[in-house]
Amino acid sequence: MTTMMSRKLLPTLLLIVLSLGASACRILGPDDPASPQTEENRAVWDAIQTGTYDYELFRGCFCGHSGWFVVDVVDDRISHVRGRDTDQVIPVEDYDQFWTIDDLFDLIDEADADADDLEVTWSDTGWPVKIDIDWIRGAVDDELVVEVANVQIPLQ
Repeated sequence: MTTMMSRKLLPTLLLIVLSLGASACRILGPDDPASPQTEENRAVWDAIQTGTYDYELFRGCFCGHSGWFVVDVVDDRISHVRGRDTDQVIPVEDYDQFWTIDDLFDLIDEADADADDLEVTWSDTGWPVKIDIDWIRGAVDDELVVEVANVQIPLQ
């Protein structure tokens, strides 16, 4: 009887041990290095940007502001946000829901460490064109899609 019970429990125990081992491989913390591709693209972006630019940002999420926006950045800080298609001005107190392109690199690093799924498409000039994050695979309404278009960097 004991041998028969052990044989029934063995597959279950093996599954638990393998699951714990597999999940431990994905546990990354804030001190883990960013992906090399992210760092290479950040270096390209840093080489061409001046800290002052504007761009179009798409936020696709179950969140307060979703859709296309025009984001103006001056001295590496968001100075103005408006709806691209509506011209609706976003209040300053909501700027924390938007990103500079440098902030997007930080978002990618965070998602690389913490999200279950992350896909990033890069432009030839270093900035992310599309970021697709699923923070918890199988959870509902936690996904975030960010797109970047029409980056305008003034000539110096």
